[in-house]
Amino acid sequence: MPNSPRPQPVETNQRTVARSWRNRLQHLVDGSLFRQQPAHREQLKVFSRELARAADLPSILSVLRLAITTGLAPGQLHIFIYDPSTDAYQATLDPTLTPARPSSDLRFAPQSALVKVLDSQPGSILLKGNRAIPASLKEDQVRIAVLGCQVFTPMPGRQQLAGWVAIQPPHVDEPFRPGDIEFLEAVCSQAALAIEHSQVVADLEHRVHAMNVLTRVSQGINITLAFDDILELIYTQTNSVLPARDFHICL
Repeated sequence: MPNSPRPQPVETNQRTVARSWRNRLQHLVDGSLFRQQPAHREQLKVFSRELARAADLPSILSVLRLAITTGLAPGQLHIFIYDPSTDAYQATLDPTLTPARPSSDLRFAPQSALVKVLDSQPGSILLKGNRAIPASLKEDQVRIAVLGCQVFTPMPGRQQLAGWVAIQPPHVDEPFRPGDIEFLEAVCSQAALAIEHSQVVADLEHRVHAMNVLTRVSQGINITLAFDDILELIYTQTNSVLPARDFHICL
């Protein structure tokens, strides 16, 4: 009598079914991610073209904000950049607010915990909603909570951190996908170079303007005899370099 096939163990059948479901789930996840990538690639190309046309810092920030809003539709968006005049990172203008104003009043010193962590790593900081904040960020825990964001992406400069972007998913229970984070990091990396370049150009123009003001004051004092005219000259030229609401000359 021929030998009948041995029945497969139940455990083996369960492993086969589990592997089949895992493969199907991985296929669905991979398919979803790859459907996102072509869209992000096209958005990145558009961003690169528009960024090349941006001539100044406000234009660069406008292009960056539009790219993030279009590509990710975040629930919250803050763009912080370094301001040399205050030696701090502060939020940029949010045109969706009425009237347009910075998206946050918070300022972060270069020595703050968040800045140090962002400057020391190439990738984004991903915070989970109910999980404890990392020990390295405890110092800025309150300010991070005020911003209400879970993703912090650095904009690395050649000498120091040019700034960073903080965003929140449109739905708290639906975090951004890995492809979304890669897109955000790509636009931030490109924007960092443009921001740094625009700040160097602006600083050079400011220095040239200050030298021209000094020259005008020096020439004006040599040909102006009236005391009041000299004071007016000093006030006008100084105010063109350092705009001030109150100006006093003490003698």
